[in-house]
Amino acid sequence: MTEAERLARQFHHAYESFAPNFGYETRPETRTFDPASVNGRLMIAVCEAVMPAELRRLAAEVEALRDALHCISLASQDSSSTREGMGLYARAKLAAMKEQKHG
Repeated sequence: MTEAERLARQFHHAYESFAPNFGYETRPETRTFDPASVNGRLMIAVCEAVMPAELRRLAAEVEALRDALHCISLASQDSSSTREGMGLYARAKLAAMKEQKHG
């Protein structure tokens, strides 16, 4: 089973379980996930399309966190004015990440 199919199955299960809470009745013929059906193949294709973009976003976030942590580490080892500058840089990186995530 591919990661896209695994995600499609999880999405389908969540969709089916949440639908009644929103007053929506799903179609009886698609209530069970079938990866070979048109509906199943569509969900898998959508997951394949979305996953790379989400993985790139997460990789960029990890890289920014790594940069910020590196600056904090350097700042903790340096007693000069560089320490303050590194700390400011790290805080700015983290703030930019939060803004990008919520903005």
